[in-house]
Amino acid sequence: MTSTLLDLIQRLGATSILCVCDDRVPAIEEFRAANPDANVIIIGHATPPTRELGRFDLSVVAFAPGRLSKSDGTRLLASLRNFHSNVVAVTFPDDDEGAKTPWSDLELLALGLEPARTVPGDTARLYVYDITAYNRQRDWNNPRHWANPENFRKYRW
Repeated sequence: MTSTLLDLIQRLGATSILCVCDDRVPAIEEFRAANPDANVIIIGHATPPTRELGRFDLSVVAFAPGRLSKSDGTRLLASLRNFHSNVVAVTFPDDDEGAKTPWSDLELLALGLEPARTVPGDTARLYVYDITAYNRQRDWNNPRHWANPENFRKYRW
């Protein structure tokens, strides 16, 4: 997970990161060591983020099984997504270690999180919410196609 998360941080050019974790996250530690001027704030799962924290280039949540209920985790992700960052990265430990995540892949997709391409050798799963990639532009989704403009003044509705 370290390589994949570091790759995401570098791709974003992040200079401010909010990390929600109870254990150490090696990728965040490596980033902090390489960028001592970066604004990195680490809070625990039990400490809900408040709006006073402000906005960050990236929010990282390192879930540890059993630390948060599904409803608390969903509220945490929604808060980070709505108030703190346009990009939220969520990591889960590898299932081979006996750790089960409270969410299925379908539930994570419903929250707007998409699985990230992982670097070979990474053992954890990484999901990313990025507002710029969340709702891609579709040809039909524009004012030109709304309300059948070719029928204006032809029919009385």
